[in-house]
Amino acid sequence: MSRDTEFIRKKNQAIALLNAAGVRNSEPFLYRLLWRLGVHIPPPLFAPFALEVLLFGLFFALGWGMTMWWMDWQHRGILPLAAVLISLLTGLLFGLAMAGMQWRTKKRKKLPTWKSL
Repeated sequence: MSRDTEFIRKKNQAIALLNAAGVRNSEPFLYRLLWRLGVHIPPPLFAPFALEVLLFGLFFALGWGMTMWWMDWQHRGILPLAAVLISLLTGLLFGLAMAGMQWRTKKRKKLPTWKSL
């Protein structure tokens, strides 16, 4: 079985388990986008903690940081490097919070690990 076929099988099985467990958004936009681009990452609640911190954190840092720059920071004279650092730190905190919520939900729903699928 090819690596792509194996990933698709595991991904579909994981999504079916998420849906059966009552998880409402088992295929978030960011994950669907990455899958379409050919990135093989496990669905939410099956991805490793560090990967979820990275995904959630970077996605948030980019969106929030650019919005804050255009709406506020550039008018206040905040240096671009400071804006990037603030955005990355805020993204890290957001990523940790979201990954923690994902971890808690995975434990509460008693979902298996990605490797065991």
